[in-house]
Amino acid sequence: CCRQASLHDGFRYVPDTARDPRFEGNPLVSGDPGLRFYAGALLRTDEGQPIGTVCVLDTRPRELTERQRRGLMRLARQAMTQMELRRSLREQAEQRLLHERILDSATDYAIVAMDPQGRVTRWNTGAERILGWTESEMLGRTVDAFFTPEDR
Repeated sequence: CCRQASLHDGFRYVPDTARDPRFEGNPLVSGDPGLRFYAGALLRTDEGQPIGTVCVLDTRPRELTERQRRGLMRLARQAMTQMELRRSLREQAEQRLLHERILDSATDYAIVAMDPQGRVTRWNTGAERILGWTESEMLGRTVDAFFTPEDR
């Protein structure tokens, strides 16, 4: 049923699927559960790629108000916003993991990251090897712990 929403304005409404030729032979209409009502809002990525629909189905024919149509469209937009946010967060996590792996693989270099107050937030394997302290020993400490007064 949901593939019926691939349409020009991103929305399809069929008050009675039994009377619509697009649903002819659809086993969900002619068989169990005997769907008779369909409303679907297209889910589209930011790039415009359709990926699915948010559908409302019923076993009885029914009318759809303009307010209900707008609500379904809003729900589809919110669903896409959430999916895009999850994708973005996943990509950011993958980038962070890649950066962590790069930092840890640089064993010939001491790489130390600090916050604006000068506290250590990252201490790579090279820093452990070269400076002698483990990351767990240095996290949260200030640069005073490993820089001499002349180097500060």
